Amino acid sequence: MVAVMFKVPLLLLGALVSACRNHADLVLEILALRQQLAAFASSGRRPRVTNADRWFWIVLRRRWARWSDVLIFVKPETVIRWHRAGFRRYWTWLSRRGRRPGRPPTDRSVRDLIQRMATENPTWGAPRIHGELRMLGLEVSERTVSRYVPRRPPRRDAGQRWRTFLQNHRDTIFSAPVVSTMTSFGIQPARTAWTSPWHNGVAERWIGSVRRELLDHVVIFNERHLRRRLTDYVAYYHDDRTHLGLDKATPASRSIAQRPAGKAGVVALPRVGGLHHRYAWRAAA
Repeated sequence: MVAVMFKVPLLLLGALVSACRNHADLVLEILALRQQLAAFASSGRRPRVTNADRWFWIVLRRRWARWSDVLIFVKPETVIRWHRAGFRRYWTWLSRRGRRPGRPPTDRSVRDLIQRMATENPTWGAPRIHGELRMLGLEVSERTVSRYVPRRPPRRDAGQRWRTFLQNHRDTIFSAPVVSTMTSFGIQPARTAWTSPWHNGVAERWIGSVRRELLDHVVIFNERHLRRRLTDYVAYYHDDRTHLGLDKATPASRSIAQRPAGKAGVVALPRVGGLHHRYAWRAAA
């Protein structure tokens, strides 16, 4: 009896609130309830949410402030997640509209030039080829260059040949007998200055470059021949060779070549007897 007495005022209060509501609110509430009822009726106990259901509640959330009061078949947080996902997809579509996905394709002429440089300069890797392309004013990433450089099998005998040479011609300790022997050959040894601790490292780095890029590929006949080859290499090292430590520039500040107007091709200028090359633009005849 008491429960019935309390239920009647509640029903009357609900009827009064419904009568005072805006007509548009009632229409939207009925529409939301019917949409959920249709979802339950089509899929049984547990409703199967379709894309149409998601878009319905995304639009309703934007148009009606009381949307969460009548939401039953999912949580309000789920509708908010749908809304955010829709925004992400929209802006993704807007940013990609009219553009091809991914990076722009590399021009065929640039790919051919990369493979040509790798063939004409067997000791060059992707960083050196990338530096030479930059000197030609071609904007391409080093990673793209590495994608088109032909894969070469490692030279397994190079380290062994150099190790054998060291064992046959060098002492493990730079002692007084070594100094006297070098002096008898007419060679004046120079010690590293104590105020410049990087002398030794720089010298070893440069000697390694000379060995890898020159002496491993040339048979030296005599001192005169060695001096001539080293002179050519030093000129190439300073004027033409790009260096990682200089941001792919040269010690002599080599300027970036300007492409001539009209049709133009890239020519190879031999350096160090053809072991290396410098590349430049040449207008087509």
